[in-house]
Amino acid sequence: MLLFCVALVQPAIPGLASRVTADDAQGKLQGVFASITAIATIISALLMTRVFNLATEGGGIFPVPPFWWRLP
Repeated sequence: MLLFCVALVQPAIPGLASRVTADDAQGKLQGVFASITAIATIISALLMTRVFNLATEGGGIFPVPPFWWRLP
């Protein structure tokens, strides 16, 4: 449910911000939003790999990719 709400709100924020930004600063504004999105994507991928490792492997030193399941 949270992801559904984020998917609805995420496009609205740059749209609202572009209305209050001057015409000659629109490129800078969109660049800032693109940079924030890229950095958040990188950080979340690293963080969620660690969370997955803690949840499935018991918290080893190195994160394990999801496709390396231990067979019983």
